[in-house]
Amino acid sequence: MKKLFLLIVVPVLLVTLGVGQNPAPGSNTSQASVKGCLGGSDGNYTVAEDGTTQIFKITSSAVDLKAHVGNDVEVIGQEANAAAGSASSDNTVAVTAVNMISEHCATAAAASTPAVADPTPTAAAGAPESTESLPETASSLPLLWLLGLGLLSMGLLSRRLWANQ
Repeated sequence: MKKLFLLIVVPVLLVTLGVGQNPAPGSNTSQASVKGCLGGSDGNYTVAEDGTTQIFKITSSAVDLKAHVGNDVEVIGQEANAAAGSASSDNTVAVTAVNMISEHCATAAAASTPAVADPTPTAAAGAPESTESLPETASSLPLLWLLGLGLLSMGLLSRRLWANQ
């Protein structure tokens, strides 16, 4: 009877521990701090990161970025390129704070809007453009239940084989 109890309890505990390992919702963003030259115009801002060729698209509803265009700045916010389904080359930062480093960028060319290819594909003519993302409904719970069921059946099978000897 003790063995049967253990054969039932152990898979249930494994499934419970496995479900507890799921990441918390909303953990798809990471804190970002980018130093570089701010360029662009209202609603279409970019930062050319100092010392690299990376260009970040900047979005903000809380910070007035217009006053900092052409300045060397440090933007602080949430990097949104870790979201599911986004391309790894899509560097978007939702800015929460801006610190001005100097009133002029390191190079005069950097003060203007950097030439960046639009990373988003254009929609075919006549096709509706969708900006909605798919809901994150996938779960590892069915897989964990299947694993638990497999362990339970293996335990029962080994018990039957042990009893037949």
